[in-house]
Amino acid sequence: MAEEIAFLSEEITKICSEIRKALDSLPKLKKKRDQRDEKIEFLNERFSRAKDVYSSYRMELREVLKECGRVTYTQWEQAGHKHHQAISALAVELETFKAQADRVDLLDGGAAAAQNQRNKNDSNTWAGNEVIEKAKKVQDESKASVARTAKLVGKIEETANVRPRAAARER
Repeated sequence: MAEEIAFLSEEITKICSEIRKALDSLPKLKKKRDQRDEKIEFLNERFSRAKDVYSSYRMELREVLKECGRVTYTQWEQAGHKHHQAISALAVELETFKAQADRVDLLDGGAAAAQNQRNKNDSNTWAGNEVIEKAKKVQDESKASVARTAKLVGKIEETANVRPRAAARER
């Protein structure tokens, strides 16, 4: 049991050191929004993993109390508190960095640049020729739809004209 909790403790320490390295590299990426966002996504995944491992650590800690006694449990519990504090401190540091980066984006016009990035689903961000191309495509689709509808109406009229004649013959 002590081996399992020791493994989880090492895993948390390893993940926290990975997070620390990534956090230390973030200030270099302040101006590179895409790379920074990728790094933040990576950090969010690592934080999720750290929290999962810490949860497993807490579960194993219960078993340590049963199998190894109070003294060993207390030692591992203190180590667990240190891990929890480390994870929490790193999370606060990440949130602080995100807030600072957002502020810098606003001040430098980065938010405006990000908003100016064209979104293919938002017609308000399209260039003039893109609007014209989309309008032509919609118009062509509309013409095709009208042609299909006209064909259906013709078939219905033809069927309607055939039925009264057939009904008259039957009388």
